[in-house]
Amino acid sequence: MRKTTVSLLLALVVLISTGAAQAYIVASWGNSWLEEVGDGRPDQILHLNESTPYLNGYAQGVLLSTQVAQTVRAYLQYGLNNGFTEADGVALWNQQAPYVLQEFKDEVQGIADGSGVPLSSVQAVHAFPSRFSCCGFAAKAGATTNGQVYQGRSLDYPTDITDPQTGITVQENGLVTIWHRTGEAHVSWAGMCGSVGGTRVGAITVGEQTQKIGGYATYSGNNMIFQCREAVRANSAQAAAEVFTVNPTKGYSFQTSDSAGNIRCVEVAGPQAYYIGDENGYESFNSHFWYVPNSGAIPNVVRRTNCFIAPNTQPYQTPGEGWEAHLALFTDALDNYENAGINCETGSQALADTYTALLGIPEWGFGVTSEHQWCINTNTGEMKLRRATRSDNAFRANGYTYWLASELAETLPAHHIRVPMYPWGTPTTFSSSGGTVNCHASCSCNQGHAATYYWQAFYNGVPANDGTWTTRTSPDATWKAPKNSSWTSSRYYTVRCTMSCAGGAPQVIGEFQVRVKSVLGL
Repeated sequence: MRKTTVSLLLALVVLISTGAAQAYIVASWGNSWLEEVGDGRPDQILHLNESTPYLNGYAQGVLLSTQVAQTVRAYLQYGLNNGFTEADGVALWNQQAPYVLQEFKDEVQGIADGSGVPLSSVQAVHAFPSRFSCCGFAAKAGATTNGQVYQGRSLDYPTDITDPQTGITVQENGLVTIWHRTGEAHVSWAGMCGSVGGTRVGAITVGEQTQKIGGYATYSGNNMIFQCREAVRANSAQAAAEVFTVNPTKGYSFQTSDSAGNIRCVEVAGPQAYYIGDENGYESFNSHFWYVPNSGAIPNVVRRTNCFIAPNTQPYQTPGEGWEAHLALFTDALDNYENAGINCETGSQALADTYTALLGIPEWGFGVTSEHQWCINTNTGEMKLRRATRSDNAFRANGYTYWLASELAETLPAHHIRVPMYPWGTPTTFSSSGGTVNCHASCSCNQGHAATYYWQAFYNGVPANDGTWTTRTSPDATWKAPKNSSWTSSRYYTVRCTMSCAGGAPQVIGEFQVRVKSVLGL
């Protein structure tokens, strides 16, 4: 698996001129491409830029066929473990299909056709019912560092949704997906064209939380993962909020924000009861429905979790459901950043702090999970994203910044190099005696030209042991790491592969590090 190799070998792809991590193309099809940034971040970036929704889906299926199959098997197995079969998912899809826009159904069909995964399986996964708590916030001028609008959410899915064949978890196939022709960016997974939150860059951001509403639930309506796609295309926070009241299904809460500084809160108990309010009217409900004393209002900030508080929706809440503790702890976390103001960094950290604090509450600590957490600047498209690993939650993961406006402005070069795996080597750690590194790389040219390779090694920017290379112009080469005579200091070498093609495509440069320990093994 790509990500496993990256994490184990600590390979980096860098720009020589700036030292900054370089985005490079893993695979391409039509006008769409799969991209990685060589700084260790777990999420690939999927750029979809085809002329029809079906072709966007087909492109995703082709570019991520292995990962699509893994994600689908993982969700189906998780459903089966919880009494929800693939047949149940297909029946639910058919129940909701009359309310779903044709373009989204076409995109699902494309994913199935492009990946080779049966259509019924892809449909079942898109109908997979969300039964997990989440929380989110939106903040505007008066609470933010620059007067712009920031919105964040934590997706509290389990982190053990696992492909039974490979052991790969769904978060290991996480994506940031860019739909170029509609300006959308969503945090998602391979094989999905729906969304549980995202943005139309520079215009609208949407976040979602699932509610439990007992016997009042209905599934005959528009699936909320497609409503989120529709909502980010609206022209205002109010219009985005109204999307969720048309043919709704079971209980959800949403926040919407727009670049003009408007925030809307939505509670949907189903067709029988829903509520839309701005941040001021919404927060006034706190004194009636929050049971934790210190979860009072914060000016210009809305915080939400999976419990209804509006008078016409709150009665539908399943008794005992709703994590009021989220809100109290989230209030405390945001208060810690009140002087600095909310932005992508502080908003992301407040989410992480909240979930870390939840671990200390006995009734919640054993079950605190978070698959991903993000904070987005609705005005600019800046996003801070944390994604869970196979072994730990998102709130304890490193966060990475994405500049979604820049991603949206990218185009696929007519002539480019595809790099399906970072250059890498083994072994990469030696005793003071040094040793031979087996180096490997793989690339191809989209126009069919022969790939070219050139290997080098550096110490402090100076070529090192240059005469010890064998087959340095091949994808597989060897280099001798020199002896280290220092008693106390390790030496770190940078092994670099420059990849291009005989037709002169722009170069891609990949690097990894080799350590030679000191005489004392330090």
